[in-house]
Amino acid sequence: MIRMRWKSMLGSLLTAIMLASYVKYARTDTRVLQVRVEKPALGRNLVFSETLPSFLHVRLSGPVELMEFPVDDLRIQLYNPGPEPGSNVFQTRLVPPLPEGIQAEYIKDMAIALDTLTTRSLPVYPLIESRIPGSQPGFVTVQPEQLRVQGPRGRLEQMVRLSTRTLRLEPSLHLNTHRVLLGEMPEHIVLAPNQSFEVEVQLRLLPALWKERLAYRSFEKIAVRCSPAPAGIALDDPPLVTIYIRDEAEIAEKDLTPSIPCPVRYDEDAGRVFPSDTLPDLPVHLRLEKPEDLLAIEPFRVMARFKRDAPRKVNARVIREAFGDHVIQNEP
Repeated sequence: MIRMRWKSMLGSLLTAIMLASYVKYARTDTRVLQVRVEKPALGRNLVFSETLPSFLHVRLSGPVELMEFPVDDLRIQLYNPGPEPGSNVFQTRLVPPLPEGIQAEYIKDMAIALDTLTTRSLPVYPLIESRIPGSQPGFVTVQPEQLRVQGPRGRLEQMVRLSTRTLRLEPSLHLNTHRVLLGEMPEHIVLAPNQSFEVEVQLRLLPALWKERLAYRSFEKIAVRCSPAPAGIALDDPPLVTIYIRDEAEIAEKDLTPSIPCPVRYDEDAGRVFPSDTLPDLPVHLRLEKPEDLLAIEPFRVMARFKRDAPRKVNARVIREAFGDHVIQNEP
């Protein structure tokens, strides 16, 4: 009898141990993490053209006793053996390996847009704000006038300028020089190497009724031009400005060649001007031997329209008449 009770007690004990073990390992837990995404290395001429997520939602599940492990080192790696411009699918990988028995649920593929890395020169626009109403910018120059920026080709082609931080100034009849930082760059656009984020702005912020206080000469309806002139592009009906010069300055109308930056190009495949055939608020510049002789340009910013500048065909007879028979040697 005692022997049978002993066997019964032993069987009950074993059953209890097995049941405890089952309950122990049958209890599961779930943890939700935000795991850091590592930025993958791309080809030499490729860049991201959209924002890469900084973190990825990861759901971990497994036995309670196995869930207590460090997660600070977990990260998501992105893998694509042959990335190229356009939409690319990257495989996501959670590393380092998880403890045995732990499962992870997360997005296994991620679509990311890439573009060709491009460098482009863009004009710098100073942002000027007067502390007194009625004043207007007169003479304004920026050094350097243009800066080189890098980024995705598609985004750069839509840009027409770089702006400075706002200069808030008091009006003055005198030329003043200011150092000012560039404004915030658009996403994925950076300044090319070996250039300063600071530019020099020289300007005369004219007070109201300045024409009653200064002696000047004015030159009206002066056409502006592009500088530098983009290949294959021409101004469609160039804007006209009025130029105000100090009365004592020895300057004639023929010395006045105002210009505007023209950050456009003609795309032969698309058959149109990029980024647009019309650009507003282009600053007018005028180079003089003595910059202080220039009082003002009105308007100091203009809207310009652009068109394709088709190459002109000149026949052999016109060339011969203009330069002589020796210019064309191979014509029969």
